[in-house]
Amino acid sequence: MAKKKIKLKPSSDFVGLLTEDGATSSGIDTDSGIIGIKTPNKFTFSVGGDDPHGVFGVVKAGKNLTWTYSLDNDNPEVDALALGQGLSQLYQITIKAKGYKTIKEKVSITIEGRNDAPEITSNEETSVGEGTEAVLILAATDVDFGASLNYSIVDDLDADFFEIVDTANGPELRFKDPSISDDVPYLVKVRATDEFGAFDEQEIAVTVNPADIL
Repeated sequence: MAKKKIKLKPSSDFVGLLTEDGATSSGIDTDSGIIGIKTPNKFTFSVGGDDPHGVFGVVKAGKNLTWTYSLDNDNPEVDALALGQGLSQLYQITIKAKGYKTIKEKVSITIEGRNDAPEITSNEETSVGEGTEAVLILAATDVDFGASLNYSIVDDLDADFFEIVDTANGPELRFKDPSISDDVPYLVKVRATDEFGAFDEQEIAVTVNPADIL
């Protein structure tokens, strides 16, 4: 005797959409769906499967034919997603019932990236000899893949004494006039900005050591 077909309701949900860093931002770190069955009344329901691109989260089967996907925001591939980038994950739903053909459906999970701000890693304090032009090479990190950073001086504190010059070693903070000298550290605030406008700022104290008097 031929087995009957399990009939699903049109409202069955097989698509999930999440946003990177949902636990600490306006994005979502979990998503869920409900599978509706017209017939039969008794069945078993399971969710599983491996994604060929890697595991970015965990999916679980719940009560009343629900599935829930939880995104792993600590996954390096997820954390590296930039705005406009995404990852996908596929899971298989299996429904079995006595006297019915087993059906298998795919749950498709899409993970969208969001923009992460850069983080300046340069020293907050430094000293140079009197007459020295170069102060230090500015540096910053950005977890987003392919992020492009621009460095600038914030119009504040002792900004008028400094400039940033692109060099082979990276953006270099310099004195406009290397002949200046003072017992009090010069304070300059620098900014690293990514291509989407997110930024980090750092205040740097620069001490000028007077030249030795013979």
